[in-house]
Amino acid sequence: GSLMGCYMAMSLASKHPQRVKFMVLTNPYLWKDDAVAKAKREAESAGENMSDGQWGFLADGSHFTNVWDARKAWLSPELNTRCTLDDCTYRMKRNARYQLGVNIQPPQLFEFTDCAGRITCPVLVLFGGNAVEFFDMIGLAMTEQSKKAVASFTAVSSLHQHTIPGGSINMLNEKAAEWVAAVSEALW
Repeated sequence: GSLMGCYMAMSLASKHPQRVKFMVLTNPYLWKDDAVAKAKREAESAGENMSDGQWGFLADGSHFTNVWDARKAWLSPELNTRCTLDDCTYRMKRNARYQLGVNIQPPQLFEFTDCAGRITCPVLVLFGGNAVEFFDMIGLAMTEQSKKAVASFTAVSSLHQHTIPGGSINMLNEKAAEWVAAVSEALW
């Protein structure tokens, strides 16, 4: 899994250990305690008001440029176009889910430490050097949190950690050869 995909991979590996032989996590993030507490408060206070978090459409189209601008400093125009389209599609689908009364749990509420502690298969954790710097820069303290995240895997049969220099949050797209080399090395 990559980023939030790590949560899905971890959930699967912790619930069905007989089906997972090896797990690769790319840029997994363990949310800081204050972010978890805030997400819990917001989830509790949202209650019946499912419209919280709605993505608004603006007459001048700036809702698209706002999504674009959030990543333009660290993504190539081609990759930012793909990410912007995906993000906007997700936001529109999220709005539709809210209208139906469906709310998806915020990522801050994923029980990372508990889940990691139940995983028994070998685990390779890959961090992108630029991703760690970026998360640190925006206040998410990934340097500190990555150490805590890796330390959460207390029951695995083996644990490997590798940082790919220059790897961003889109490392699978931008540093595919380096990612494959790190995975291959861990598997053999």
